[in-house]
Amino acid sequence: MNDIPEVYATRVIPDSAPASQLRLGVIPGISVITRDNDVILLTTKPIDNTRDTRLQAVIKYLKTEGVVLPEASEEDATSNMNVKEDAALVIHAIQEEMNRPEHGDIVYQIDLETALRYSLERDAPLKSANIEGDRLAAIRAYVNVLTKYFPIDDKGREFLQSVNSSLHEKDTFTPVVFQRMITDLIDKHNPFLMRNKKEVYIGCSSRSHGLRRYPCSLWTLFHTLTVAADSKPHLSQGPKEVLNAMQAYIKNFFACSDCADNFAKETGNLEESVNSLNDSILYLWKTHNHVNFRLHQFPGNRTEDPDHPKIQFPSNSHCPQCYTSSGDWNETSVLSYLKSIYSKISYKAVSEVYASTPSPPHTQTKREILSKDPLVIDTRYFNSFDISLCVMLYFVSAGILILVALKFCLRKTHRKKNFIYDVLGKA
Repeated sequence: MNDIPEVYATRVIPDSAPASQLRLGVIPGISVITRDNDVILLTTKPIDNTRDTRLQAVIKYLKTEGVVLPEASEEDATSNMNVKEDAALVIHAIQEEMNRPEHGDIVYQIDLETALRYSLERDAPLKSANIEGDRLAAIRAYVNVLTKYFPIDDKGREFLQSVNSSLHEKDTFTPVVFQRMITDLIDKHNPFLMRNKKEVYIGCSSRSHGLRRYPCSLWTLFHTLTVAADSKPHLSQGPKEVLNAMQAYIKNFFACSDCADNFAKETGNLEESVNSLNDSILYLWKTHNHVNFRLHQFPGNRTEDPDHPKIQFPSNSHCPQCYTSSGDWNETSVLSYLKSIYSKISYKAVSEVYASTPSPPHTQTKREILSKDPLVIDTRYFNSFDISLCVMLYFVSAGILILVALKFCLRKTHRKKNFIYDVLGKA
């Protein structure tokens, strides 16, 4: 819909003021507000209320209104389908690989960027209330820690800096204006690895609909920010900076109000519990584990993914040194483990997903990250020994090729010499 200038699409949550104005009889559903403020329902029957039927209803309505819909050529459609299928296969293979017991805990750049994009483009403007006062202060604090600590390349930093600056240009934003601002800045800076796919998860994926995904990636995002803040103490405005931003964001913008209330209770002792950046890392880890324990024990918990049960993190199999002989936590080892996994972001999935794409619009490389921020290099795939080995093999191979070339040249020169027995032989 973003390619159709006559149409602006957004979503609303049930029981909100915009939802009541749209008079939706079926949820999820679609309504149209015309320029004359007339409301037209496009979904009225709960039967066959699928994504495809809703899409067809929108297309049918737009055609009746004379709106010209962009149509991809057959070649483009086939190409896009092949790319999506290849990407889906790669993602599935990575997921299967991750489920192998010998794998450790991996943080994926795709998950982090999806959380960032979803939080700004969809979660923040979801509620009908204007973004002003405490809500504006909350989003400013959130974007501020993202600008300082989020692991991303130059284009991503420019995007976050632009968002940060734009938030200080006005004292109030309507949800629509805020969402358009974010969308326009994304189009301008092209900051994300997956430009056309807004929701892609690897480490936070799930085979079950509605489980893990964004909440999981948001936890991962804030864990990463607490570790990044510890590595950049010169940028920090105090040990509670990231956690306070997280508190304010979840309170004001997280769509699940019950979750937001519970998180506020979980972090009620934040002020007296955190006195250093290391405390901040461990505090969020303890809070996350406590939330998982509470949800895991809750009867009929609908957030539990059978493939990824809410166990205490890290597991004994992934970090045996994090446990004492009596089974208690060794917090010194836990802290080292958290700093290790949340500072080594994996780009492996990204490069493999793009391997089937002829010319991706923008990809990040480890070289780009290395030149700006050594914190996020994933040394599990390429370390200094690997690079040294490649350089050595390169020179050895070059030497062998030179020797082979010299041998053929000398043999050719030798054959051109005229000896007396050659002349007699020809006679």
